[in-house]
Amino acid sequence: MPGESNLNLTYFDYFGETGVFAGFGAGEDNGDTIWTTLQRNRVTRAVGTGQRQFYYPPILDGDTAPHAWSFLKPVSTLTLGSGESEVDLPSDFGVFCGPITAVTGTSNTSRTYEMVGEAEVRRARNAMPDATGFPKLFALVPLKGVDADSASRYKLTVWPTTDAAYVLSFPYTILPDALSVARPYSYGGMQHAETILASCKYAWERDMDNISAGPQYYNFMDRLAASVAMDRRHQPQSLGKNRDPSVGSDGLRQISRHQSGSPVVTWVSL
Repeated sequence: MPGESNLNLTYFDYFGETGVFAGFGAGEDNGDTIWTTLQRNRVTRAVGTGQRQFYYPPILDGDTAPHAWSFLKPVSTLTLGSGESEVDLPSDFGVFCGPITAVTGTSNTSRTYEMVGEAEVRRARNAMPDATGFPKLFALVPLKGVDADSASRYKLTVWPTTDAAYVLSFPYTILPDALSVARPYSYGGMQHAETILASCKYAWERDMDNISAGPQYYNFMDRLAASVAMDRRHQPQSLGKNRDPSVGSDGLRQISRHQSGSPVVTWVSL
């Protein structure tokens, strides 16, 4: 397998270039002046802010919402075991950005679902607590509490309780980790490296030099516009055939209605 492009920037590059911009030099990791603890902390803060405002960017002129990067939307798979009604989502889960597909390994039957409100799952469970079978309702539920190793986390709750093991596939936006020696590369790769670096310098200019709209702001916004235009080339050119979404692969018709602002899905025989 080919390695990473040698034109990409790494943890050492982002920290070193930001340190030079701050007037501290590139730091001992890059064979330059050794930083004080305060200097390293300030560079770390600027690089972290730079990553965050690149991953979750401001709205560009002419757009109505911030751009959602294609490279932050992987498709994950989880196994919902037999006799289960909930499963924890990945620790880097942000939000769903598409429907869930459930597949049973015994018959290879698959169905695709949109999320419903958690209250709808509770209503179905209270009405038919002993029901089992192919999952029909899926809801996102936050896990209570935070600790030293995790902040907000989520799980999926389903109805009815499964009668077999099911593989769930779904796209979601991830919550990236900070750059480190162990994780030297940012999401986006070489194509967006200069935009991330510009974001780090702008973070320093704004937060440390107290310049809200200086040269680095305009540089970052120019780079961001170029990165967004490049990323939009990865968007699908077609959404596929316009099939009847109300009919499932198993010959069941899906009927949607709304109660309390949440869609409810009912399956009836054709």
